[in-house]
Amino acid sequence: LLVTSGRFLFKLEQSLLHKNNLIHELLHRTNNSLQLVLSLVQLSQFEGEYAGENTARLIHLQARIKALGLAQSLISRDYASVSFYTLVQRLVEESPSYEKGERVDIRVEPPDLMLLLDYAVPLCLILNELIMDTQGSAPRISTLAQSKELTLTYTSFSDKELSEQSHILISSLCTHQLGGTLSIASHKPLECSLVIPLDLYRNRIMQ
Repeated sequence: LLVTSGRFLFKLEQSLLHKNNLIHELLHRTNNSLQLVLSLVQLSQFEGEYAGENTARLIHLQARIKALGLAQSLISRDYASVSFYTLVQRLVEESPSYEKGERVDIRVEPPDLMLLLDYAVPLCLILNELIMDTQGSAPRISTLAQSKELTLTYTSFSDKELSEQSHILISSLCTHQLGGTLSIASHKPLECSLVIPLDLYRNRIMQ
């Protein structure tokens, strides 16, 4: 019986190691693909019809691609979760609109909040849109995680408003991918609030 149990545990460990290696390779290849796309977009900035007036759009597109890569680069060693505080902090600091020394108020409760990659990627894209559209302001980003839901609030004192394209993207990511609700107050200060169920993917798997 002990020999059988030992063999079973050994096979289980080998299977887990193989799975982790496959996930690591998948993330590595995905990141390489994103870098290739990013390079092509950067190259387009200096070519013919894409130069000049479309530069701002290309910079925005680059920021979106970088946001996708950032969420994957911060994934934990168990390949299951991402530190949300670190994700928000890095996203703000690496944004093209971020000015060095600019004060950004980030409040994450609990501070060690870990999110599944399935949540981290769309949230990263949502925050990227908000940061890019309200550049030049000192935003306040706060999150509160309770037992079954996450509330994220982004407040900006900038005079700029969300573009129609960003509004559509944020709404789609929040509603369709995260199964949450979205509220945007366009008057100054601009405030965007998302409420997202934390058991969304667990429920989908159980169905």
